[in-house]
Amino acid sequence: MKYLFKYLIKLIFVAVLPFTMTVVLVNLVYYTPWSPILIVAFGIVTALTFINAIFYAIHMDRTYLLPRMRVNARPGIGLDIEKVTRHWELKLPFLTVIFQRRK
Repeated sequence: MKYLFKYLIKLIFVAVLPFTMTVVLVNLVYYTPWSPILIVAFGIVTALTFINAIFYAIHMDRTYLLPRMRVNARPGIGLDIEKVTRHWELKLPFLTVIFQRRK
């Protein structure tokens, strides 16, 4: 439960908030009447959101958002997703991507 909470905190502060603030700033610039004070204010808030995301990414370095991935070259052409004993394999043409759970 503790790891799930840390995972959600890092996901929100490192991925979701910076993306959302960037979308809001772009929509504000393109689709609303141009107000320099509002755009500068949202620009500053967006920059602070990215600084906050960098802070969380540095200080939560033991919490991973993605599984461990390895890429291997292989002969053959085909598409396949396979569950092997302790990992998943995504087989693409001439390539195998192995997803392993982090502990």
